Amino acid sequence: MDPNIQVVAFEPLLPIYEGLKRNIALNQLDGRVVCENMALSNQTTRATLYVPEAEGKDYEATGTLAAKLASQAGSARSRGGDSAIR
Repeated sequence: MDPNIQVVAFEPLLPIYEGLKRNIALNQLDGRVVCENMALSNQTTRATLYVPEAEGKDYEATGTLAAKLASQAGSARSRGGDSAIR
């Protein structure tokens, strides 16, 4: 693994984001992985992100903006892709 590689991870759902941060720390990748608690979009806005029911204690891996496809909802901020990259 190239030690010079830097990763920026975007996760809009807070419970998944918090788990991601814990895993990064657990694997001692703090200096290489930066997490942003937001979604990426073609515009900067705030939207409701709907998440399918999970069978276990973990959230499903995908969310949607379509309310009829899921039962849980969370608010997510998004930034346009160009403005999210530093």
